[in-house]
Order: sequence, then C-alpha cells, then structure tokens
Amino acid sequence: LLMFLAFIISPVFTQEVQTEMDSIILCSVKGRREIVTAKLLSVCVTSAILTFIYFLGMFAGTYIFNGNINGYDAPARCLAGFAWTTLDTTIGGVVMWGVFWLILVAMAFGLAIALISAKSKNQTATFGLGVAMILVFSLLGFLTDDLKKMLGPLVDFNYVAISIYGSVFGGVKAYNVFGILVSYGAVALVVCLALGAVAALLAYIAQKRRMVV
Repeated sequence: LLMFLAFIISPVFTQEVQTEMDSIILCSVKGRREIVTAKLLSVCVTSAILTFIYFLGMFAGTYIFNGNINGYDAPARCLAGFAWTTLDTTIGGVVMWGVFWLILVAMAFGLAIALISAKSKNQTATFGLGVAMILVFSLLGFLTDDLKKMLGPLVDFNYVAISIYGSVFGGVKAYNVFGILVSYGAVALVVCLALGAVAALLAYIAQKRRMVV
C-alpha cells in the first residue's frame, strides 16, 4: 500500500517541472500558498481513497474465500496479537478502527512523499526515495536489540512501524512520557499527526523558496 501511494503521489510537484509549468505557476497570483494547500489536500484525499479501496478489496477477497464473516462480534481479545489490547471492542470494531488508523498513517506518509516531490525535480527519483524509505524502515524491525536501543524512537515510530495496527494497539508496549505511562497507540497517534504536520510545513517552505527560472 505504501509503495503504491509513493508511486501515485510522487508526481504531485515534479510534474510541474517536467512539463515546464512550474515557472508559470510560481509567477501566478496563487502560485505559492494556495496551490500548495490544494496539492496537500489532494494528497490527503487521494491517500484516504486508495487506502479505503485497498481495504475494500481485502475484505471482499476475505469474504469470497471464507464465504462468511462470522465472528465479527466476538471480543477483540480473541484475535492473535490483541490478547492484551486496551481496546474494549469487538473484532468488527478492531477492523473499523484499523481502517481509520491506516487512512491516517497513509495521509501522513503521502505528505512525506509530497515533501520529497517538492524538493526533487524528478518523479522517478521521488518514487525511488519513497521506496527506499519504506525498505529501510522495514529492515529496522530485524535489527538486534542493541541496535534498536541505539536508534531509539526511529525503530518504533517510523511510517512502516506505525502502520502495523496489531503492534500499535496490541497493548504490549507502553512508554514513559514525563513520568506518565502512555500506551504505544497513544504515542503513535501523536507522532503520526506530528509527522504529517511537519511534512506539510516543510512542503510550504520548499515551495516558498523555489526560484522562477
């Protein structure tokens, strides 16, 4: 899903450079903040729609191969990986929360790709950097415990790690935040929102500093 998002969103800014429209847009009255706002909003909407379609296909395939959806009203703690979850809901509720969560993560990741696109002048390079970022983050989970401790939050709060819904809301991990024990899911929510906000802000700054050729 993240790789597909990287492919779809990578031309959001680079396409202007390739078609030589960037100078015209930057010279227009609404060539900076308004257009960037529209692009970032379109990135968020696109990410949400693609994620919804992704899950729709997954649910349809599950129903076709299993023939039913029995068990959706069973407690969430019946699921593997959710035995210690703090979510007081059913399996169906976990599914719904999982969809909303992945949509939020997809939006944050889409904004990161938009930032790379704003800084780059090549669509292929933007997509390549997005894929490289996904692969590197995926490999972090296979590091030794000593290396994980050395890298700290980067291991637990990268885009790939926070997209694994079972790990985020499984109830196994907790963090000490200013002396208060906070669940991994709550911290991941704050980090996800912060990553999206920072990426959007940096995209505005990158577009503001672009020069007209």
